[in-house]
Amino acid sequence: MVKASKGIMEGTRQKFRRRARDRGLSPITRSFVEYEVGQKVVIVIEKLNELDTTAVEAMAQVLYEAPETLTLRDDSDRPGLPQEKSLGNAPESGAGQFKVAKVIER
Repeated sequence: MVKASKGIMEGTRQKFRRRARDRGLSPITRSFVEYEVGQKVVIVIEKLNELDTTAVEAMAQVLYEAPETLTLRDDSDRPGLPQEKSLGNAPESGAGQFKVAKVIER
């Protein structure tokens, strides 16, 4: 059974409210959108609860106790991508950086 953690949901709700406010949505619009999104989340969780997962093998990382430092592979230094190569396919670049269009106007 899928359960939504109250703390996670509240954190998500706060992030949504902050982003909606930053984008200039009115309080009524924010409330409506928040309600609609919440309803969709509930529908998805209900659909997940209908699935028979008894034959699905659980993920080992989730179920067994292990130290926080346990990883799937060793961390090792390896060479990074050269700047020229990483910017080579960029639609637009300048001063050694990717150029992106402004998407939020205030």
